[in-house]
Amino acid sequence: MARPKSYEARGVPESGGFAAQAVLRRKSSGTRILRMTSGFATAAEAREWPSSQLGQFRARQEEAQAKQIERRRRQREQQQAGVTLSLREPAEAYPHSSALKDRVELLWQEVAFRAWKLEDGESSALAIANQSVGGRWSERLSNALSGKLGEISDRTTAQALANARRLASAAADRT
Repeated sequence: MARPKSYEARGVPESGGFAAQAVLRRKSSGTRILRMTSGFATAAEAREWPSSQLGQFRARQEEAQAKQIERRRRQREQQQAGVTLSLREPAEAYPHSSALKDRVELLWQEVAFRAWKLEDGESSALAIANQSVGGRWSERLSNALSGKLGEISDRTTAQALANARRLASAAADRT
C-alpha cells in the first residue's frame, strides 16, 4: 500500500516580508516546492496561504488520479473482450492525446508507403497520404471523428493481411 504524502506549509523570510511555500516532503529524495508566493507581512500569514492551496492541489490531483484509474479500467475491459478501438472513439474521448496522434501518424505513414509502392514518385505518394488521411492535425482529427480514418485503417489492415497470406502461400509453393 502506498504511503500518504506529507505536505507542509512554510513561511520563509524574504527581504521586506515573508514568502509562503507549499512543500511536498519525500522520505528519500528530499522535498519539492509545489506552490510559492511572496508579499506576506508575518510568518503566520505566510503559513496560512499554502493550506488553501494544498487543498485545491490535492483535490485536482485526486480527480486526475480517479480519471486515470477509470481510463485504465476501461482499457483492461476492452483488451479482455478483444475489442480494438477504431480511431473515432479515442478521437471523441481524448482529441489531443499523444497516443491518438501516434496512431494517426502511423496510419499516414502506412498510406504513404503503400501509395509510394504503387505510384511513381515520392511527391505523389505524399499527396495521396495527405489527401486521404489529412495533411495537418486538424484535418486528421476531423477525419478521425467522422469515421473516415477508421475505414482507411481497416482497409490497410486487410491489405496487409492479404499481402502476408500471399507471401506465406508463395513461400509454401517454393518448398
